[in-house]
Formats: sequence, structure tokens, C-alpha cells
Amino acid sequence: MKLLFFIIISQMFISLTFAQDYYYSDNRKIIINRADHWIAVQVERQDQEAFEQVLSKSSTVKLKQVLNKERGIYWIEIAPGNILNNTLKQIQEEVTILRTIPAYFLVDGKGDTAKFIMSEEFHVKFHPHVLKTEINRMNESYNVEIISFNEYDEYLLRVKEDSDFNTLELSNVYYESDLTIWSLPNFLADIRLEQINDPLFANQWHLRNRGQGGGSHAIDIGALAAWDI
Repeated sequence: MKLLFFIIISQMFISLTFAQDYYYSDNRKIIINRADHWIAVQVERQDQEAFEQVLSKSSTVKLKQVLNKERGIYWIEIAPGNILNNTLKQIQEEVTILRTIPAYFLVDGKGDTAKFIMSEEFHVKFHPHVLKTEINRMNESYNVEIISFNEYDEYLLRVKEDSDFNTLELSNVYYESDLTIWSLPNFLADIRLEQINDPLFANQWHLRNRGQGGGSHAIDIGALAAWDI
């Protein structure tokens, strides 16, 4: 009964709750800004070829990255001077977009900008006393499915295509309930070499080894390749 009451209340005030986008980390609310010129979209498998053709011919939108070929999820970027919603409507005239997945950026105290996009997944740790039936009931209410879980009550959850909410919203709903210890969304970060502003980066052979200081070329942890992923 308590869970049902919580779900009803959260649905009533969902639009107010998420007027400002945020997520929780270390029990703190982290405010993030929604990007207005790049986003992820999901299209039907049979429309993927047509969608890619639309992108190749368009002068207002380009493909940033294929996030999940099997599920038809693409990260796209809108050219400066164009409005995101208008561009999506133009694409919709040729290809059906199943849903959009928002992208965000965060500017830290040093003025550095981190760009990232929401995935379909979020991690949750439930309190030990929470019953599996309560977890299943909550997941069903928000159209969320379990990808995996372990003996420590930690779950990897995925938001289904027909859910009324996105990953960020549901991660916060779960965190703000009395059922969980923590809840964190999965982000896909956009990290590129030109964003590295550390003046001593070239000396950090363990990140990228080009033989500096007489070292062995390419003997490093492959940081740049990992950042690309």
C-alpha cells in the first residue's frame, strides 16, 4: 500500500519534479543542462537504412555515433542555427522515430564542459528488507525490466521503449523512494582528445606512450582508445 501511494504521488508531480534535470551522486543532487543541438534517437530495425540515408543527405543534421545498431539507437548532432524539434519533425516525415533520448552537458568550476548522453539503463541498490515482489511491482509500474542483479541487492535496470519516462527521471524516482540506498543512471560520455587541457598530458606516458623519455612506444593503458568508447 505504501509503494502504491508513492507511485501515485510521483506520477502526479512528475512534471514539477523534473522541471530541472539532475541526478544523484554521493547523496548530492547534481544539476545538469539539457543540450539543444544533439540528441539520441531510436528507429525501427527496418527503418535503419532509410534513416542513415536521410542523415547522409541532410545538411542540418549529422551522425555523431551509432550507439546500438541492433536496437537502432543513433546519436545525432544538429547544425548550428537550426532548432532541434524542427529538425526531428523533418526527419519524422521520412522515418518514424520511436523515441528520443536526451543529451546533457555539465560545466565544472574550472569551466571545463563534459558532454554526455543518457542510456537506457540505470543501476539501483535496494534496501535488504525490500521484497522481490515490491521490486517487481515498481518495475512493472514504470515499464522497467531487470537486466541483471546480484546477491548484494544491486540491480541493472533498463527502461522499456513504451515507458512514459526516461532513464534520468526513473533513476531519480527510484532514489527518492524509500526502497533504495542509491540509484545511478548510465551515461555515455563524449570524451575527445581535443578536450584534454592538461599541459602535462604529453608527459603522462601511462596514458599515451609515444616513447617519450626513452620509453617503449605504445606501452600504456590505452586511455585514448577507452575514452573513444
